[in-house]
Amino acid sequence: MGDSTTSRNLPEELERQTEASAHSPAEAIAALAALGANAVAAERCAVAWSANGREQIIWVPDRDSRWDHVIVTVLSALDNRLSDAAAAEADRSRDAASASLTRISLTARELASFAAGTKPFQEGVQFVASALHDGQSAVRIVLVAATDRARKELEVMLELIGASAIAEISRAASVATLDFWRAHAAKSAADANEARKNLQYVREQSQALEKVVATASQFPAAERFVSLGALVANHAGYEHWIVAISEDGVLKIMAASDSNSRIETANPPTALTKSFRAREVIEFTDDLFPGRYVCIPFDGGVIALASNRGEVGARERAQTLIAQLAPIVKCWTLEDQGSRRRTLVDRLALRMYAAIDEERARIARDMHDDQAQLLTAAKIALEGKPERARAILKQIEEELRRKTRELRPPSLGDATLEDALEREFVRLRDAGVVARLRKSDASKAISRSTQQLCFQIAREALSNVIKHARATTVDVSIKCDRATRIARISIADNGNGIASSSPHAGIGLTGLRERLELVGGSLSVESKPTGTTVTAEIPELSENSGFE
Repeated sequence: MGDSTTSRNLPEELERQTEASAHSPAEAIAALAALGANAVAAERCAVAWSANGREQIIWVPDRDSRWDHVIVTVLSALDNRLSDAAAAEADRSRDAASASLTRISLTARELASFAAGTKPFQEGVQFVASALHDGQSAVRIVLVAATDRARKELEVMLELIGASAIAEISRAASVATLDFWRAHAAKSAADANEARKNLQYVREQSQALEKVVATASQFPAAERFVSLGALVANHAGYEHWIVAISEDGVLKIMAASDSNSRIETANPPTALTKSFRAREVIEFTDDLFPGRYVCIPFDGGVIALASNRGEVGARERAQTLIAQLAPIVKCWTLEDQGSRRRTLVDRLALRMYAAIDEERARIARDMHDDQAQLLTAAKIALEGKPERARAILKQIEEELRRKTRELRPPSLGDATLEDALEREFVRLRDAGVVARLRKSDASKAISRSTQQLCFQIAREALSNVIKHARATTVDVSIKCDRATRIARISIADNGNGIASSSPHAGIGLTGLRERLELVGGSLSVESKPTGTTVTAEIPELSENSGFE
């Protein structure tokens, strides 16, 4: 009974063979099938199961395939039985289904019906077939053995192979699950390590940024914008830079790198103006810098940066730093504006007292030179003919009236700006100068206080035309912009311009310029050999100005 001995020792051999087999379930099940087939001297053994949605079948041994078409039919029948059993057990819990193996067998009569009329049963062979499942996995097995082999022994071998195959499938699934979670854990650990590195990098960058910002807050006032440009460029990895700041709505160059020889005036390049007005980071390519450069706007200004190195992340570093420095730069701008305002107030105060002293001296000279002489003449005339005395007294009266008008400050009074300018045009016509007034419909909305300033500027400029310009025509233009709430007056003559040795404006216009700057306005004088143009821009300050 050597076969019985082999069958009794088979479980230990199966376990040994399974442990020695490869980790692949197909290889392990193939080893199980071969071992079982050898143990019962089977002519043919087939083991079928599903893995990853794909049907797999192991055939052993390879020496004879005459019965394979019958085996396939039997495996299909077992598959149908498994489907019916799964439907019947659908209400059972998962744990209950996996508590033990369930075996489904085909009877000898059923197997005989599948093989009826075929040659195998005429050659002294028998079929045994079973399916086993544990609620998760299922295995179908068919054995073809000699008829002299005990059927009970074959059925035990089927159950042993099936149980071992299901155990191998479960083991492979557990290994796969373990490998998945190991890989997942390794990835999670790698992600956590990368996150720690990124966090450390962010902390280091934040600390470096804080140091840079702290350094910027300590810059000396005279070196602020030069130091700002160099600081941003060095931190972000750029070589060339320009810093432009908005002062009263006008963008002005405050500092530039030494290597940038293009910047010679306070007028900003078009690229900086475009980026600042659009409030967008824009890249440009022109002759301002070699190669491409970037303009980064911020609240109160814009900075242009260029580099030949092309460092990765330079633009992002610059944007981050500029965003941190913007409030500091805003404070610098406010401090500068306050300082300029104080300087203007002090200058206006000194100029006012100087003007008062000068006017007193002028009045004293006039009283001495003109009025004293007229009074002396009147005294002499009174001793002579009455007609002569009356003429001298009338001359004294007219002179006193003229002096009184000159002592009054230029004012609109109850007149409109247009009427007041027409009175000034009379003086021009008396001096041989033709004057024209051009104004837009929007100029009617200019407030009274702004009209007063426009008149004072026009009167001073027209006085200069009469005294110095030798002009024949003068054009006065008045406009206003409802969007920006700015009034604009321009006085242009066709005279001989201002000599290069003379200042661009006299004391009167200089005082008006300072007054305009104090309220956020501006006054410019453009002089050419063919004429002079005085232009003033005045912000509308009155709440009831009509600009709303």
